[in-house]
Amino acid sequence: MLAKDLFAHNRDLEQFAYIVSHNLRTPVANILGLGSLLSTTERHTQQFEKALSLLNVSTLQLDAVIKDLNNILSVRNHALSVTDETVLLSQVIYEVIESLRDRLDSCHASITIAVQENLKIKATKPYVYSIFYNLLSNSIKYRSSDRPLHISISLEEREEYSIIRFADNGIGIDLHKAGQKLFMLYKRFHSHVEGRGIGLYMVKNQAEAMGWSIKVNSNPGQGTEFQLFLNAHTA
Repeated sequence: MLAKDLFAHNRDLEQFAYIVSHNLRTPVANILGLGSLLSTTERHTQQFEKALSLLNVSTLQLDAVIKDLNNILSVRNHALSVTDETVLLSQVIYEVIESLRDRLDSCHASITIAVQENLKIKATKPYVYSIFYNLLSNSIKYRSSDRPLHISISLEEREEYSIIRFADNGIGIDLHKAGQKLFMLYKRFHSHVEGRGIGLYMVKNQAEAMGWSIKVNSNPGQGTEFQLFLNAHTA
């Protein structure tokens, strides 16, 4: 157990080192350079306006990285003090769906939910909400252009644990290429879709903070299924 915790800690340090050396350094360097350029450029010129626009872009990039760091730190800091509460699973799922209703309607998505209306689990509600929000957002982003998006959410109860299955018919993931990088920070596997590569990282870390585990089945062009294993957390 100690070795596992040490490995996880070292992995997180590597992730933070990557953020600082790459994602954080670039916008800071751009802001410093553009700030220096603006101080020597005449106002109300095309060059000044262009530099000012680029400065705004770099500032937004910096803000995005800082928000990512805050989200990651929030999960790590609360992982040891997660307090289980009784969560009505179907209610959380419907809340997430309604929050993304416009995007779902715009792509004519359909969702099948096979979860008992009164099923309660022991979990941390904000984490459960965030997990489903990220998974559903990904399904929308990585839907196939060849068919309408369909998502299915179900729960299978077994003797020692329960499994939440979240599946879609999207473009899928080549797991042979993704390998262990699938849940790493800032790793993206479809360059034609806008994203920062933090969603699945958050899903895995929030699931593990609650004592869950996660498994993925996917094939390119055939969709993706995420399996969340709840360790006897049904109420």
